[in-house]
Amino acid sequence: MKINKTILISGIPPGRSGTGRFLEYIKKNFSDLFQFIFLDGPYDHEIRKELENLSSHKILLFHPQTIGFKTFKELVLKNKCFLYVLDNSFFCGASYNYIKGENQSCFRCLENRENEIKYNCVNTWNFDDFTEFAEKIFYFAQNESQKKLLLKKFGTHIQVIVLGMNVLDDISDKPLPNPESGYDIVFHANKSFAKGYEFARKLDNSLSDFSIYFPEKGETWETGLKEKVQNAKIVINPSLWSAPVEGALLKSIKYNGCVAVTSTEGSFVEEISDNTLLKLNPENINESLLLLLNLLNNKKKRDQIRKLAKNWLTEHQKQATFRIKSSFKRKFEYAFSSTRKFDNRYFDKQNEFHECKISLEDIKGFLTYSVFCLSEQTKHLLKYNYIKPDYIFDNNHELHGMDYGGIKILSTESDELKHSRNIIIISNHSKNIYKDLLELPFVINNIKILI
Repeated sequence: MKINKTILISGIPPGRSGTGRFLEYIKKNFSDLFQFIFLDGPYDHEIRKELENLSSHKILLFHPQTIGFKTFKELVLKNKCFLYVLDNSFFCGASYNYIKGENQSCFRCLENRENEIKYNCVNTWNFDDFTEFAEKIFYFAQNESQKKLLLKKFGTHIQVIVLGMNVLDDISDKPLPNPESGYDIVFHANKSFAKGYEFARKLDNSLSDFSIYFPEKGETWETGLKEKVQNAKIVINPSLWSAPVEGALLKSIKYNGCVAVTSTEGSFVEEISDNTLLKLNPENINESLLLLLNLLNNKKKRDQIRKLAKNWLTEHQKQATFRIKSSFKRKFEYAFSSTRKFDNRYFDKQNEFHECKISLEDIKGFLTYSVFCLSEQTKHLLKYNYIKPDYIFDNNHELHGMDYGGIKILSTESDELKHSRNIIIISNHSKNIYKDLLELPFVINNIKILI
């Protein structure tokens, strides 16, 4: 398998789903950064075998459940991996942390994964807990609530930033063809319990003068649902799990704007102003019913919500687009863009000291690298984002296990050091450090000195 770029591996292909649309967006806008590998179902054994043999690459992963736990683990242990977190599979075997019959999201397995057996939850993908190697992964969370869940599950030492999601082709506010000429309320979600289907049905059964439209079997966004969402008085997206940035919610806001949701713990909805959405209480059906009826009978209020929601969406999409572009450029632009230029730097026998001096510009050509040690110069370079190492190695035992600027500080006896492909020495004592490092049992021996 010849790889010339950062590898993006996903168990879900580009398509009409929220994740599929996001992957389409990435393919359209970042094809120069990534080589794409989309796995064709769980039986694509040959490609998985090839992936499990990859090492020392920079990889962006999507939906590890469909990649498969064994392949996912091998990729993480042998490469520098980034994980775009799509759902809650990192602590919930069902991915959507919700138990049928309850009115809120479930966190029982956040601290003890064995609870899935106690509560008869189905581990949909047979995907195991990966806490033991979780700190080797750099996480892209969709929103702040998801980031907090990741930190609670794996500890505050992991590397995680909020990236956001972009599933919309544009954010222009085009006039609706027939505003409010259709159904009273349109249910815009999959018909699953976690997505609030049962809750919406209860609301519908309690509405006397109004009704909720539920998409017919086989009906998609492209085959009629879009128009029904556009022309409804209210669109309802009542997810009961700790949903991150759902594509259906963003589309409901863009194409209608007057959206009812359920406010559940750990969800993206919690981060949106109460004036922007109609937030229903899933634990109180009568209260939720009254809120819906009041809004259905108040067109002025609906128009006000639409205006606020559209303004929020415009700003949200601008911020998400900026974060995605800047983060991808910072993390992946130099992963392989200069690989051929630096091929001669990967060798079994380390060169002489004077031959190993490099500049900051040279570092951009490295696939992955760590630094030695936490000198004042290192701190300065980290502070102003001149370097983005995987780890910092240092002989000071008091620093081990800590982190500096989100980068973990490790001992020179760690396996991470022995398997590091590139180690950049940043110190006034670089010559002595260089000699000491050469005595260590490296798997891939490649040490450089920053000048």
